[in-house]
Amino acid sequence: MDAKRARILVAARDLFAEFGFAQVTTKAASERADIAAGTLFRYAATKADLLLMVYNERFRDALVAGRSAAAGIEDPSEALLALAEVVIAHQRRHGRPDPNITISGHHCIDRFNCRRRHPEVVDDRGDATSQHLDGARHRA
Repeated sequence: MDAKRARILVAARDLFAEFGFAQVTTKAASERADIAAGTLFRYAATKADLLLMVYNERFRDALVAGRSAAAGIEDPSEALLALAEVVIAHQRRHGRPDPNITISGHHCIDRFNCRRRHPEVVDDRGDATSQHLDGARHRA
C-alpha cells in the first residue's frame, strides 16, 4: 500500500469512528491525511468510497483468518460457515467504522448459523421466533 493511500485510510477510519459517516466530509479526510483534496479523489471519488476503503481493509483481514479456519473442512457448507463465523467474530471485535451503519449480510449469516444450530426455528416472521433468533445469536 502506498503512503498516501495508507494516510487516507487511517484518516477516514479515525474520522468515521470519531464523528460518524454523516458528519465526515472528503475535505476533512484530505486535511487529516495531509493531502490535497484532488489527490484524495484519485483514491476515493466519494465519501462512500472512503467508507468502503475502511470496510475493505478490515474485511481483507477477516477473510485471511476465515480462510485459515475453513482450510481442511471438506463439507462446502461447513467450510463456508467456518469462514463466516470468523468474519462475524472479527466484525464484532473490531466494530464498525460508523456504529450507525449496519451490515445486513452479517445478520443474515448469523441467522443462518442460528438456524443450523437451532433447527426448531422455522421462520423469523413471528415475534417469538425473532426473539429466539436474537437470543441465540447473542449466545453464539
